[in-house]
Amino acid sequence: MNLKLCRLALLLLLASVAFHVKAQSSTSEWKRYELGQGNFSVLFPREPREENPTAPASVGLKIESHIYSTGGPEGTFVAQYNLLGEPAAAWSAAAREIFQDSVWIGAAEGVDKQMEAAKLEDRTRVIEKRAIKFSGYPGREVVFTLGPLQGRMWTTLIGRQAFVAMVVGSSQTLPAQQKFLDSFTIKLVPLGSSPKQTQTP
Repeated sequence: MNLKLCRLALLLLLASVAFHVKAQSSTSEWKRYELGQGNFSVLFPREPREENPTAPASVGLKIESHIYSTGGPEGTFVAQYNLLGEPAAAWSAAAREIFQDSVWIGAAEGVDKQMEAAKLEDRTRVIEKRAIKFSGYPGREVVFTLGPLQGRMWTTLIGRQAFVAMVVGSSQTLPAQQKFLDSFTIKLVPLGSSPKQTQTP
């Protein structure tokens, strides 16, 4: 798998919403949403919006993507489910490591370009990278800053299914960020099935 191609794919998938969510009503009511074609659920402080970007043909890997995001006084919250094309099932362990690294690279490049376009000086800066358990599965965490804001990104790749959770906010929003990350529950559905997506109180 080509690292450059993978970075291009993730840039498209994550940069479309990362740090681009408009602040909504200050009223929050945390609810659990069943998302990603039924493959995960997570708590959001208000109803998230969904986007389904498509990877460019030049990437050479089909990616079905579902991105959910919302923003407000608690911070910015992004949850994502990606179903990668069948070739990903044969990736080596090294290629899978590259993919997870590329998730952060693509997101950071997208955010930095948005900041530059807005003529803002702040850029993403990595504070720490470490292995974690993401809803019980081996995953990665990247802790970063964007000027005065603090953020974290969690990723995991299970077979052909990739999950991403990203939070950004001020130091005062850290409890809400942790609540969001801890609530992310992966519930793998057999590929090809299409369960309904719902919200539960």
